[in-house]
Amino acid sequence: MGLRKLILRLHKLMDGSLQRARIALVKSDHPVEFSEFPDPMWGSDYVQLSRTPRASEQKCSTVSWDELKAMDLPSFEPAFLVLCRVLLNVIHECLKLRLEQRPAGEPSLLSIKQLVRECKEVLKGGLLMKQYYQFMLHQVLDGLGKADCNIDAFEEDLHKMLMVYFDYMRSWIQMLQQLPQASHSLKNLLEEEWNFTKEITHYIRGGEAQAGKLFCDIAGMLLKSTGSFLEFGLQESCAEFWTSADDSSASDEIRRSVIEISRALKELFHEARERASKALGFAKMLRKDLEIAAEFILSAPVRDLLDVLKSKQYVKVQIPGLENLQVFVPDTLAEEKSVILQLLNAAAGKDCSKESDDVLFDAYLLLTKPSDRARDADDSWATWEAPPVKVVPQVETADTLRSMQVDNLLLVVMQSAHLIIQRKAFQQSIEGLMTLRQEQTSSQPVIARALQQLKNDALELCNRISDAIDRVDHMFTSEFDAEVDESESVTLQQYYREAMIQGYNFGFEYHKEVVRLMSGEFRQKIGDKYISFARKWMNYVLTKCESGRGTRPRWATQGFDFLQAIEPAFISALPEDDFLSLQALMNECIGHVIGKPHSPVTAIHRNSPRPVKVPRCHSDPPNPHLIIPTPEGFSTRSMPSDARSHGGPAATATAAATAGRPGPSGSDSAPPKPISSAHDARGSSVPENDRLASIAAELQFRSLSRHSSPTEERDEPAYPKGDSSGSTRRSWELRTLISQTKDTASKQGPIEAIQKSVRLFEEKRSREMRRRNIIGQVCDTPKSYDNVMHVGLRKVTFKWQRGNKIGEGQYGKVYTCISVDTGELMAMKEIRFQPNDHKTIKETADELKIFEGIKHPNLVRYFGVELHREEMYIFMEYCDEGTLEEVSRLGLQEHVIRLYSKQITVAINVLHEHGIVHRDIKGANIFLTSSGLIKLGDFGCSVKLKNNAQTMPGEVNSTLGTAAYMAPEVITRAKGEGHGRAADIWSLGCVVIEMVTGKRPWHEYEHNFQIMYKVGMGHKPPIPERLSPEGKDFLSHCLESEPRMRWSASQLLDHSFVKVCTDEE
Repeated sequence: MGLRKLILRLHKLMDGSLQRARIALVKSDHPVEFSEFPDPMWGSDYVQLSRTPRASEQKCSTVSWDELKAMDLPSFEPAFLVLCRVLLNVIHECLKLRLEQRPAGEPSLLSIKQLVRECKEVLKGGLLMKQYYQFMLHQVLDGLGKADCNIDAFEEDLHKMLMVYFDYMRSWIQMLQQLPQASHSLKNLLEEEWNFTKEITHYIRGGEAQAGKLFCDIAGMLLKSTGSFLEFGLQESCAEFWTSADDSSASDEIRRSVIEISRALKELFHEARERASKALGFAKMLRKDLEIAAEFILSAPVRDLLDVLKSKQYVKVQIPGLENLQVFVPDTLAEEKSVILQLLNAAAGKDCSKESDDVLFDAYLLLTKPSDRARDADDSWATWEAPPVKVVPQVETADTLRSMQVDNLLLVVMQSAHLIIQRKAFQQSIEGLMTLRQEQTSSQPVIARALQQLKNDALELCNRISDAIDRVDHMFTSEFDAEVDESESVTLQQYYREAMIQGYNFGFEYHKEVVRLMSGEFRQKIGDKYISFARKWMNYVLTKCESGRGTRPRWATQGFDFLQAIEPAFISALPEDDFLSLQALMNECIGHVIGKPHSPVTAIHRNSPRPVKVPRCHSDPPNPHLIIPTPEGFSTRSMPSDARSHGGPAATATAAATAGRPGPSGSDSAPPKPISSAHDARGSSVPENDRLASIAAELQFRSLSRHSSPTEERDEPAYPKGDSSGSTRRSWELRTLISQTKDTASKQGPIEAIQKSVRLFEEKRSREMRRRNIIGQVCDTPKSYDNVMHVGLRKVTFKWQRGNKIGEGQYGKVYTCISVDTGELMAMKEIRFQPNDHKTIKETADELKIFEGIKHPNLVRYFGVELHREEMYIFMEYCDEGTLEEVSRLGLQEHVIRLYSKQITVAINVLHEHGIVHRDIKGANIFLTSSGLIKLGDFGCSVKLKNNAQTMPGEVNSTLGTAAYMAPEVITRAKGEGHGRAADIWSLGCVVIEMVTGKRPWHEYEHNFQIMYKVGMGHKPPIPERLSPEGKDFLSHCLESEPRMRWSASQLLDHSFVKVCTDEE
């Protein structure tokens, strides 16, 4: 945020003058072949910059180059160059400062996000100012090279910052991969960082190739870590499985172990699937953005190729300084220099996916860069006689093209979606002259190699998934054969099948998605793995799964979809014998899974490979009334008779849908009788237990409805007809209800009458006493005490009402308070004093004046004061979540400690910038709000310094505060010199210790004198061991015995311990 404000301030001060000066210095005869600096960051949300002055500034006295030349005055071009350079130098110093302040060592996961954010801010600010500098000097100097030759040091530091950002990104992803739920939001994070990198790297020398390689490596690392996660999870599950199997011999224990391991394996496959899906989705995005070229090998002499290009009316593109780079475009682009520049930018690595499809569809160029040896051996490239098209790309583009190594011919487009059409059209036009080497690759060799490695990592994960399924199969199969009784084998094999089906479904999704990542020779490799995995599944189904009943079961849906998704190219590449065996295996598998109708297998196999009577887990109780869902509807074979006869129209329809199917006993179930009325449903045909249960439930509902609202209509409870006992109970309930109503009315009537009589008597008595002048009356506005003493404080202007007491301290009580006008909840501090006690009033007024003019989110806000004869009411912001002392009693997690420490440090820094020393920072004086903010309050011990610039000891020479949080110089009074703002930093360190341990520093000592003696002798509170190294280093700077060596609040804000991101940022 600081760099953003700095750039905005510089822009506001100097941009208007520089824009007018530039208009006067731009020569009218500048070269037309220069590019117009296409810039996606210009005018972004980072800072609004304009290429031209605002309309109000254009109306000012601006002159053109011709008018300035006619004046024959000395040129102000040197002054203009100096001012432009000042802007660049200021940002360069910020860049060097950020590089120098890079935290030593490896940052933790809690602080690396903030470090990444700071790197991005510095990179955006540096690039913006660099482009602004180049634009200002463009067309003012004779060439862009002069404007760029003197910023090499700036470019070097910018590249260093980019490398720091890349290091943080790699470390961040590695840390996230170690979390148990690493799949959450991982792809969104990578997409955000990749989009940012695409925008900035083109303007940093050498940044495109390094960015592409880095993110390809990150995607490959994600795929590798997914495989490692899968293997490690299987190792743990196998070890736990064999351990539990060795320790238990009872069948119940073995059954419980199998169920738990099956659940763990399903969760493992689910998490691995999520990780692989996120990694593969990001890899496909990289391929789409980076693979924008096709590579051809010249199989004929160069002269023949040039003759064909001339006959097809291609145009050669000439780039100054890059004579060895051969670039050709179709004749349709001869007049479209902007499109040619965009194609050159795309070849250099710039993202052009946001351009219009209408412009880019037919746009492509041919690019080759023969080596010096090849050019000396065959100088046919110089025989091109047609006039070339001259363009001058950006400096960064020219540098990238100059460093590229292109041995063969590249066909480059702007978007990968257009590559296939343009490649086929080009191949048809030059038949026999060129051989396709790679149908889709990157224009930069470094990125092309990284993409190939990424595809190899994706293929390797296919093998690891297949191996994981084999290990699960071996683990369960060997256990069933060795340990499980035959009676339990069918039940436990059902859980084993569920885990296997989950693993196969994971493999199906991954193989289908990874096909879209491959191209060229990798398509054949993935085709072999695809068919191999299909064979594995079909063999498993034939050997381990039951035959079907005439329809496709639900658990086999993904497997059949996987078989249907086999591409024809994969099948056509198979040898004849392999194809015939695959065809026979597929036919056999389909016949086995679907099976024949009226098979003796239970109907549950239609939806799940689980038998009917297998519970979902070992703790589920048996359910005799289980309704089994089927594709035709709900089966009522196991429903009780009363549910079938009283289920209403829905149950009747369901029973009718399955009336023709045999029941559990083999006989057809009779169709249910329609229900005519609710009274028939409660007839004598209902079993006694169910009837009593329904009556009890209805009575309970009626009783609850009676007490829910006194004005609600009270209906008589309904009971079944024809039941004498029910009629007796209903009459008893009715009599009880009536008697209760009468009792309530008889009790409430006299009370209301008495209250009314008393109220009338008191009113009559008060009127008589006022008439006799015995009593007075309360005024609407009490007499203020402003005439006693003028304190100069902000007075409240709203009506308020006091609430409950929420605290009590040395100086008064604190109540909740509500503003009658707005309904806002506040805290009101009540301070009582003796009449005419001017000293107490002045001390309190001084406390309020300290923070009356400060408004900050991390400081308790002050609304105003009301002064009376014997008390003063101070209205402040109400913090509804208590104090930090209360929250920290059990200790806090480190990421919360970092967040709170940052906010406390910010609050202390604000006070110190206003020349205020708090002097009593402790957990009880730090308040929490429901929005998650920390607010520093209770300024009773604060003091306003006379000299804001003085930060050394000696500013204050009095002892106030809490002993456990006191700095050494406060206790010893620094040998008569006093203390300063550094005392608050010591207290901050003590608060951090309190948040970590849940106890105040020196909690083992009961008396304050013991603590003061300990601190005065130079001892420090022990730093908690469970704190991270960054936290320990932060505390070491806070708890420095020598106040001159202790860090200030502004220095602590740059420490990595408080580099945390908040939602507001």
